[in-house]
Amino acid sequence: MLNQETSPQRVTQRTVLIDHHTLYICGTDSPTPMAEEKATEDAANSQEYTGSRLGVIAMQVPMQTYVNAPVTLEEWGAEPPVDDDGWDFVVEADLPLPGDRVHMWGGGGTEPVEFEARSGVHLARISARGYMISDPRKAVGEFRVQVWPCDHGHLRLIKQWPGW
Repeated sequence: MLNQETSPQRVTQRTVLIDHHTLYICGTDSPTPMAEEKATEDAANSQEYTGSRLGVIAMQVPMQTYVNAPVTLEEWGAEPPVDDDGWDFVVEADLPLPGDRVHMWGGGGTEPVEFEARSGVHLARISARGYMISDPRKAVGEFRVQVWPCDHGHLRLIKQWPGW
């Protein structure tokens, strides 16, 4: 039986500029260019539209740009219950945190946004919604990243957006 909690230990909300169809998540503020490139390649070639390589998660999004996309980071002590109702897309990937920060940014050299989190080996469940829009100029994506300690990471698609 899984050791599940009912609420996160810490919740932090920020806005992130997501550009070039990609949201990056990493446990360091200076990932190697090769890590970002390899994670992006993995995302482009996977049915999960997500890649995880050398500590960097790259998640493709359908719109070119989301300006000030709301991102919530939830830090859990154990695996949270799967809550995919109301979300268009949900995926899990390993997320090593060598320090006490999670960094998120969009492609094309956008500035990373920093979130506090405990260091260690984690699994991240990334949920996205707001993909279904009629006017691309009004794209509003919303993202939730849930992290919890886990010594064995993997890439796992939980809910696929039907528009892919």
